[in-house]
Amino acid sequence: MMLLPTLLLAGVTITLPKDASVLGSEITLGEIATITGAKPAELERLASFQLGYAPAPGYSRVLQDWKIQGQLQRAFSDIQLALDGERACRIRPTVATVKGKEMEEAAAVALKAILAGEDMELSLAHSLDDEIVPKGLKGRRVVVQPSTTTISSSKTATGSWSIPVQILVDGTPYRTVWVSYDVTLFRNMPVLRRDIQKGEPIAFDDMVVKRAPMTSPSNEKPMSPTELIGATANRQLNMNQPVGRRDVTRSKAIKKGETVSLVVKNGTILVKTYGTALSDAYIGDTTKVQISNTMKELAVTVVAAGSVRFEIK
Repeated sequence: MMLLPTLLLAGVTITLPKDASVLGSEITLGEIATITGAKPAELERLASFQLGYAPAPGYSRVLQDWKIQGQLQRAFSDIQLALDGERACRIRPTVATVKGKEMEEAAAVALKAILAGEDMELSLAHSLDDEIVPKGLKGRRVVVQPSTTTISSSKTATGSWSIPVQILVDGTPYRTVWVSYDVTLFRNMPVLRRDIQKGEPIAFDDMVVKRAPMTSPSNEKPMSPTELIGATANRQLNMNQPVGRRDVTRSKAIKKGETVSLVVKNGTILVKTYGTALSDAYIGDTTKVQISNTMKELAVTVVAAGSVRFEIK
């Protein structure tokens, strides 16, 4: 406690309370103390003077009067100051709650934007707890930074995605919370209608095209039923399982230099002839053949082993 003579001589008196609360990340003199006797310009300068960092939620900080007095004397040598009140002030932050649900929803919106146009399903990996943060002078908000979003297995279509949600207090980053979602992408692709043993060829009747979850890289185009005809299973494949390129070995339907059967379709008219394959190709591929009787090259579609087709449109 300052002596009375000193107080009477002082132009400005700063009264320190036993306890105080602050809103922002820095402690300002005007938030914790009562300032009397100051002119308007002096009051503005004193009130905005920063005394140091504010404690985090759940913690407190004690400021001693002698330390505050030393800071003020150095910063305001042109003002006659005196301290009154308590010898120490315990400071606690005023807090606000950021709901876990709010952060989860922000992450989901960002993830849907990243995967815009995809047929997908999202499932929250685990619920978030609420976060207690400083209330701030201007409040708090949450933002998402999709550019730093990560996927657990970098090229997997179906997997765990982690979305960073940043909590801003007074516009300044305060904390980053990672929100995890399990993501499943879907495609229309061949699905088996029966179990296929390892080494067994796949026939057209063994599959049906329907919506199914992706298990292969998302940038890999699903196989068509035509491409799967005659392919052999690399392992045991089960009924209702989508079939990807890694699951099967495709045998070449035509080989470079061999004679192939060519069907030319023009409306309802079909003309059969022969040609020479100019490259190896699989069923469903587009390749070139040289027609035997004219020696002209034609871009055709491989439809079966040793057989190609050309349709005039």
